Amino acid sequence: MGGINMNKVSIIIISWFFLLNILEANNLKKYNERIPMPGVANKGLGAGDWPVYHGSYMGWSFSPLNEITNKNVKNLGPAWMHQPGKIKMGLQSTPIAVDGIIYYIASYNVVHAVDGYTGEQLWKYTHDFTQLKNRSVDQGFDENTLLFSPYSRGLAVGTNHVFIGTLDGQAVALDRTTGEVAWQTKVVETETCNCNFTSSPVIAGDMIVYGPAGGELFAKGSIYGLNAKTGEIVWQFETLRDHPDSWLPEHRSTGGGFPWMGGQYDPELDVLYFPIGNPAPDFDDGDDRPGDNLYTSSVVALSPKSGELKWFHQQVPHDVWDYDASGEFILVEKDGKKLMSTLNKNGYVYVYDRDLGKLNNVWKLSQTANWVKEVNPQTGELIGRNEPKAGEEVTICPWIGGVRGWGPGSFNPKTGLWYTMAQDYCNILEVVEGIERKTGALGWNAMTTAVVHEDKPAPRLVAADPLTGDISWQKNFDSPNFGGVLTTGGDLLFYGTSFGSVKALNLLDGKELWTFNVGSGNRSGIISYLAKGEQFILFPIGCCGMVPAMFMPSIDERFKNINEGAMLVAFKLVK
Repeated sequence: MGGINMNKVSIIIISWFFLLNILEANNLKKYNERIPMPGVANKGLGAGDWPVYHGSYMGWSFSPLNEITNKNVKNLGPAWMHQPGKIKMGLQSTPIAVDGIIYYIASYNVVHAVDGYTGEQLWKYTHDFTQLKNRSVDQGFDENTLLFSPYSRGLAVGTNHVFIGTLDGQAVALDRTTGEVAWQTKVVETETCNCNFTSSPVIAGDMIVYGPAGGELFAKGSIYGLNAKTGEIVWQFETLRDHPDSWLPEHRSTGGGFPWMGGQYDPELDVLYFPIGNPAPDFDDGDDRPGDNLYTSSVVALSPKSGELKWFHQQVPHDVWDYDASGEFILVEKDGKKLMSTLNKNGYVYVYDRDLGKLNNVWKLSQTANWVKEVNPQTGELIGRNEPKAGEEVTICPWIGGVRGWGPGSFNPKTGLWYTMAQDYCNILEVVEGIERKTGALGWNAMTTAVVHEDKPAPRLVAADPLTGDISWQKNFDSPNFGGVLTTGGDLLFYGTSFGSVKALNLLDGKELWTFNVGSGNRSGIISYLAKGEQFILFPIGCCGMVPAMFMPSIDERFKNINEGAMLVAFKLVK
């Protein structure tokens, strides 16, 4: 064997760094030249702001701030803390930062505005649930016992208003300066459907757009466009297609399809993207809801002005596994094409030409997925469906929580990589027949137990190309982390564990550089912002929510006695 040609090795290394620098320049250029978001505070372009749920309309959960770097992050210390008062289901909200002020929503729809430098509370709004409290027992639930409660995942901040969706089905606009109610509109009949709002609405110019939660309920999903100034409902897009190939009439009225995870507005194309949840009943042995069940378990692209459907793609036709579309939309450009990648709970990442609505690629993140043999990467066709059967136990992977839940990943333009948590648990399912189809009732029709796959793959953090799935590095853990990932211009990655530690890693290789114990786990998005010229990292603390609480104890006994909590913890460099 010949020796290593060091000249060739040097050329390869130099070429790699040259390509990385081109990639970084192109991606950063695109980020820095992103266009305004009409209706969003500071048009979404305020220096040091975190103006929308994912930081920008591009969906990256990335901050360009670089005062805190992989060289000085060891000097990060707590700056302030804020407690919302209610701790049930933790703190699942991703905060918004505008002009150094933090806006966030906690359990039971309590909204806070906080000074981002000191943590001092500026105003507080507490929602009135009198209408729900007056319901008789046989009519349904109150705000304490609704299936999707009492948590909320976020809010939206406009030029003059803070917008929230409530547990009792209302859209509410608050004065951004005082927290006083500017308008409120009843949007969904929670009293009947038991559906409600748990995620951030989306600002799209003059419209504020809401998607309700209710995927496991016998009810019908919709997306609603409201006039942001008045609260008037302008349009409604029904997420259950009115066509015999999709639904029988008697099933469509209670077929689920709730857009429970907030969408994203793309101002470059003037399009709203929404992920649509699973059909009801949740699992089906063949005769509960015949048809392809459009538009459940799909991505839909809508006109924000009219709600008109521009394009759609159903990732899981006739979903019998509870594989919602629920991941963030990563907007990038390559070879002159406007592309978008998004993760489904089913373990696959779908890449689209977002201008044409055409599938570009599908790649597999899951290490254990067996619900199909494969997904055709060109067409998205499901090959070799492995469906649950009535009266028969079958092991299906990924589990009900998906290869990853709704905790967002982060795309970093400096590396061109998408950083996401992943886990490879499975469910033992046995479909139960004879469930009563009653409006507002739970459409859960299977006995379900979460289990570890026989190969025992570790939960992990993955750094991958969002378009191809090529993995740069991954870091394994002894338990899953259900919160989001933040990357920054300082070559850092931040995340929180389920058991109370928050951490910073070197973005380039995953090496741990800093850790701090905050007492409870992280479940939502982490942000970075500027206040008085200083960079802050803000962690919402309080674990862990519905799926971890219901299913993780059979996998990891530590989840039986996990510390609940609810708190914002801000960090900055100690000088």
